[in-house]
Amino acid sequence: MALTPKAFGILRRLVEDRGQLVSKDDLLRAGWAKTHVSEGVLKGIILEIRRALDDDPAAPSFHRDRAAPGYRFIAPVLIRPRSGG
Repeated sequence: MALTPKAFGILRRLVEDRGQLVSKDDLLRAGWAKTHVSEGVLKGIILEIRRALDDDPAAPSFHRDRAAPGYRFIAPVLIRPRSGG
């Protein structure tokens, strides 16, 4: 399943800050800097990402931190060097 550009941008932000809690406000600013949107829009994007990753809520790849208002990417990430030229 392909992600929409907005969902890809949010996923990228979560991966860049993997292991760290990213607040809902930070994600809203990252995805919709000049537009006011509700948390419901962010929840829809998170659901889209979960579906694309085939994320199992019982063993999630990333999840909303229950104790804090945000999300944390917890899956291992492999960074491949770019090929030159």
